[in-house]
Amino acid sequence: MRTTSGRFRALSSPRSEEEWVFVSLPAPDEDPDAHEYEPAFVADSEVLAAVEPGALVSATLDWEASPPTVSELAVERETRYRFVPETTNLFEAAQDAWAEAVTGGAGMNSTVLRNTDGEETGVCYVFGDRGGDLFDEFRRGTRPIEPLVLRVNRSRDDAEMARSVFVLDPVGDPFVAVAVAFDREGLLARTMRDTYLDD
Repeated sequence: MRTTSGRFRALSSPRSEEEWVFVSLPAPDEDPDAHEYEPAFVADSEVLAAVEPGALVSATLDWEASPPTVSELAVERETRYRFVPETTNLFEAAQDAWAEAVTGGAGMNSTVLRNTDGEETGVCYVFGDRGGDLFDEFRRGTRPIEPLVLRVNRSRDDAEMARSVFVLDPVGDPFVAVAVAFDREGLLARTMRDTYLDD
C-alpha cells in the first residue's frame, strides 16, 4: 500500500461533492515560507463526514486508488474556509482597499477590519484579477491562501484560535477579496455568513 502522511487544509472541491481538495501544509518544524502547498483531490468518505471545509487536519492518504482516499484523520483546528462566487454588495472596507491599490498602482492591498468599538476583528486582502482566474485558483488550492492566514497568526497572540476565511469574487470588479475573521464564531464571521451565505 502506497501512503503518505502529513498536515493538510481540507477544502471543498469545486469539481464534485464526491471529493475534497487537500492542500499540504508545513510540518511544525518546517519553514512555512519554503513550503510548496501542493493541492490534491481526495475522495470523499465516512472518515471525512464530520470535517468542515477549511479544517486543519493530520491525515494519511492512500494513493492506491484514484483519487486517493483518506485512511486516517484527526482534526487539529476547526478553521472554516468559504468561497463565494458572484458576490454582490461587497463590504465597503474591501472596496476601499481596492480603490487604494488602484490609486497606488499596486496589484494588491490589505486593510484591518474593526467592529463599532474600534476593536480589530479581521483582515481583508484584495488581489487584482483582470484575467478572472484567481478565484478558481484559490478554490482549487493552486494559489494557496495559507500564507495569508500564517501572516495573521504571526501578528497576533491568539495564533491557536480557529479562524474563518471568506474568499469573495465580486460581480463586475477586477479583484478578489480574502477576508480572515480572527474568531471563527465571532461577530465578523457571523455577519459574513449572514450576508454572503445561505447558512
